[in-house]
Amino acid sequence: MSLNLYDLSSLYQEALECAIDKETGEIKDDEMFELLDEINEQYEEKIINCGLYYKSLIAEANAIKEEERKLYNRRKSIENSAQRFKDYIELNLKTGEKIKDPRIIINWRKSTKLHVDAEVKDNPAILPDLFYRTKTEIEKSKISNHLKSGRELKGCKLIECQNLQIK
Repeated sequence: MSLNLYDLSSLYQEALECAIDKETGEIKDDEMFELLDEINEQYEEKIINCGLYYKSLIAEANAIKEEERKLYNRRKSIENSAQRFKDYIELNLKTGEKIKDPRIIINWRKSTKLHVDAEVKDNPAILPDLFYRTKTEIEKSKISNHLKSGRELKGCKLIECQNLQIK
């Protein structure tokens, strides 16, 4: 019979209560005390197996991530090749000219595009505030350093955490 971690933990607790006197701390049942070692070994083996399974999942995720990177690079290369061909066609097709074939139609269409001079980009005072977007973000590292130096900030505190590490 295979027990899960929860069952092993509760079984260990029950065996511990039966094996050791709560008041004196003396061993009152030798067989139960031996069972504690057995349960502990099963518990540790389950934890180790869970940790190994975790590592295999991380390895699989990393392999997938690497494959994604390769596919991304391949996609970008194909997109760049396609863009070079489009640029080549654009360079060689006369403005306004239309080429039609049962498989493809190549033509020009009109559109508008905004151009902002470098002078305007470099000097925000030229345009009214209405035309600017401002993003406000909290700088966590500055707040953390501020709190670490012993100062306080309303609504902010440093919390000590325990992070599981599996190597």
